[in-house]
Amino acid sequence: MPRVKKAEREAVAAALQQDHDNVDEAAEAAIHAVDEQRTEFLSKPGNRPFVILAQAQPGMVYSFGPYATEAQAKRALKGLVSPGPEPMMARVQRLVEVQDA
Repeated sequence: MPRVKKAEREAVAAALQQDHDNVDEAAEAAIHAVDEQRTEFLSKPGNRPFVILAQAQPGMVYSFGPYATEAQAKRALKGLVSPGPEPMMARVQRLVEVQDA
């Protein structure tokens, strides 16, 4: 579960203080407020989580994660086992955004 940031807490408080017809609308407003805050945070490349990319030669590429920190991903990397008899190559990297062409 991600840590609740001050900006997220403030966005939820502001959303809940608005006039709503019922509790469901208030809940939706709060959820959208958190989603907007987290989307904005993750839009910056330096804030994206880490993943492990692994490949057994020759074979498919497997992904593991996401991990909030590089240290968490590196600890998880130590525990990976190749799915077959071939050795596995693996690396830790940040998630990257892929634009549609």
